[in-house]
Amino acid sequence: MLDSVLRQFEVSGVDAEIGSHFGTSVLDPREVVRLWGKVTRGATHSQLAHLRTCSLQSGLGGNVYVASAAINSCRRCCEWALAVDILEKTAAAHAKLDTAIYNAVVSACGKGRRWDQVLGLLAQMDSNHVESNTITYSAAVSACETGGVWAHALDLLAQMVATRVELNTITCNAAVSACGNVGQWVQASHLLAQMCSCLLEANTITCSAAISACEKGAQWSEALGLLAQMVARHIELNTISCSAAISACEKGSQWIRALGLLAHMFSSTLKLDTIAYSASASACEKVGAWAQAVGILTQMASSSVEPDAIAYSAAVSACEKGGAWAQALSLLADIVTRRLALGTITCNAAVSACEKGGEWAQAMRLLTHMASRHVESNTITYNAAVSACEKVGNWCQALVLLNQMASSHVESDTITYNAAVSACEKVGNWCQALGLLNQMASSRVEWDTITCNAAVSACEKVSEWAQALNFLAQMASSHVESDTITYNAAVSACEKVGNWCQALGLLNQMASSHVEWDTITCNAAVSACEKVSDWAQALNLLAQMVASRIACSTITCSAAVSACEKGRQWAQALCLLAQMVVTRVEMNTITFNAALSACEKGDEWAQALALLDHMCSCRVELGTTTYNAAVSACGSGGEWAHSLDLLAHMASSCMELSIITFNAAVNACSKGHQWARAVRLLAQMSSHQIEVNTITKVAGISTYYDLDAAVSACETGGEPFQAMWLLDKTVACHTFETAFACV
Repeated sequence: MLDSVLRQFEVSGVDAEIGSHFGTSVLDPREVVRLWGKVTRGATHSQLAHLRTCSLQSGLGGNVYVASAAINSCRRCCEWALAVDILEKTAAAHAKLDTAIYNAVVSACGKGRRWDQVLGLLAQMDSNHVESNTITYSAAVSACETGGVWAHALDLLAQMVATRVELNTITCNAAVSACGNVGQWVQASHLLAQMCSCLLEANTITCSAAISACEKGAQWSEALGLLAQMVARHIELNTISCSAAISACEKGSQWIRALGLLAHMFSSTLKLDTIAYSASASACEKVGAWAQAVGILTQMASSSVEPDAIAYSAAVSACEKGGAWAQALSLLADIVTRRLALGTITCNAAVSACEKGGEWAQAMRLLTHMASRHVESNTITYNAAVSACEKVGNWCQALVLLNQMASSHVESDTITYNAAVSACEKVGNWCQALGLLNQMASSRVEWDTITCNAAVSACEKVSEWAQALNFLAQMASSHVESDTITYNAAVSACEKVGNWCQALGLLNQMASSHVEWDTITCNAAVSACEKVSDWAQALNLLAQMVASRIACSTITCSAAVSACEKGRQWAQALCLLAQMVVTRVEMNTITFNAALSACEKGDEWAQALALLDHMCSCRVELGTTTYNAAVSACGSGGEWAHSLDLLAHMASSCMELSIITFNAAVNACSKGHQWARAVRLLAQMSSHQIEVNTITKVAGISTYYDLDAAVSACETGGEPFQAMWLLDKTVACHTFETAFACV
């Protein structure tokens, strides 16, 4: 036996004295107790079991003192199972077990995180009429705390009160920590209040545990309140309590308060650690305060606190949220320089920062860099890169990335395809968009509304209304919900080709599908009616908008006015203008130009001039098109004087005079029999290097006949000098025959 014991304890540091004692035939229990006490913390299970066997073989199995020493040795070595076994064998030998021996076993089980075994021992103590004391319960509550069973910890506290076992700060600290570990901040705060009512002194450990509970429950306000209570009660703040409060602020996106606490820690004697800094950086990250997050990294370096990968990751994410892609790349370079672990999450944030900044080339470089450093790229990485290409309409690169994902066995999801389809949509590549939708179906990736909206919009951009309607039908058959954006794109596709019937059909389909119209929907539908001069339908849509309380915009009203203009409905056009004033819809140059053209077509020159004055008073920009419409209106009404005044105003305002302007003015002079002024206008056209066209020629010929009639009248009336004067004017203007021969 001696040799065996010596061999077993060579490693543990127990000297040969133990072995020599086991060589005797009769062992003194006191010597065995002393020998168990010599067992160090590093003893193994097999060594302890061997020593236990030797004790039993020496007939000391029922000795309480030996059992107590053995159990305490097991407690020190975290051998809870052996401790329980010794307890059971000692009880089987009918030895009287006391509170101390049970406390040692409870403590051993607690260290072994066997809270269920601890509760069983407490029940056993009760059935064996062994009194539990504060030490027993403290060990039991600590076991529940390490095991994360906060409810059992609270039950034990209740048992202590019911059995009149004295509560102490250590027991309560363990219970508060049990609640804190699982974020039961309400219970932790309640326990803290109960400690005060029981006149138990809460210390830094208690308050730190309660603040940690608030942090886990994202209760930043409660955490700061507890911190304030610590100051008021003169309880010393430490790094743990302040770091937990900063983390609580981080979870509640209270970055300013987090930075305030960090500043307080910096100005006090508290040691700032990586946890406090990282939590502050994360708080800034949540709101995209990238400048502050980067500032924290700088402060860490100046405080001789080494920034870790977590702090850098938070700072890079903050840059991503704030769109600071250049700063994100700079931080990534720092991580490499400091030889910190470069993780997928950090790289994803940097790629996403490039995506938000539209820097698709930088995103591509990052992907290559990740591959060269063996950093795994996942679906999120590629999604950000594809989205970067989508933002600039680089559909070719987006498709390259999709193929790269397949070859790298990275799963493409709906978000990936949405970005790729959207890239095709930006350049109107509806064929490629359709191909991607088919690819999604073959890969069993579900379409969603965003996917289909992008595809319909791609068709709209190139006026492929039939394909847009086809996509709409496929959405219905695939049970993908169509929304207002989907229909807007489809209606707009129909509007581009003037297919007003289909546009109105889509509006009815929206109503039957309970999809709401909006201003954009109606704008496209009214514009479709305008393209085919269906003014009545345009006005009907406008009335429906008002009835449905859909806001009419300048675009809506301008399209309706233009529809009235094409339908020669000047009165309706002016009514619409009046409604725009009442409903405070802004009128622009396009709106007024359409109304002026309507007045011109209706020979309402006075209304046209009134509109021109109104435009001036509204400070709406007057262009060549505006004046052309006004001059034409005056020309239609034979108001040559107003036409010439408008022409003179255009010239003095350095506006471009076009063939349309001169035609309208010549026509006005023709109708007013102002041949001389018409001749002068023809000469002005020549000086402006504007060639006459058929319209000018017709108006000019009419004026020529007026001149011929004037000369004949003078001759008949015996006015030879007047006749000669008229002929001189004709020669001075190179005569109409010459002018028209040039044409």
